[in-house]
Amino acid sequence: MNGVFTAERCEFMARAHAQLGSLCALVVHGAGGLDEIATSGSTQVAELRDGTVRCYEIRPADFDLPEQDPQAWRGRRRDQRASTRGGAGWRARSHSGGRAPEAAASLYVVGAASDLRAGARQAAAALDNGRARAVVDHLRRLSPAQKKE
Repeated sequence: MNGVFTAERCEFMARAHAQLGSLCALVVHGAGGLDEIATSGSTQVAELRDGTVRCYEIRPADFDLPEQDPQAWRGRRRDQRASTRGGAGWRARSHSGGRAPEAAASLYVVGAASDLRAGARQAAAALDNGRARAVVDHLRRLSPAQKKE
């Protein structure tokens, strides 16, 4: 899954994924110029699956999430945004049930979830039981920036 700076590039990038040999890919552009899934409004999606590109639109409701006001977290520090509604915390963990849209979409595109709602439920479960944190902590330990020389 990757995001692009303009909705007009979604289909083009999905076709590029196909040309590069990808079997499945999601290319997204969120309302307000986001290169990720939008917390408010629609997100344009180009989905590559089995050589076919299908374009459609998703909204937070497709993840069983309410719309969030992105202005609500403007001016807040990163750690504050991550712990409140509407900012990075919405992507990492929504206060309305612990759903993570970016993770949900990733689970869907690789076939680990049948749809976005199922992916959101799986992502929420991974957050709730600590599996997601364990993976992030493991990746941090592997990161060259974290290794002592």
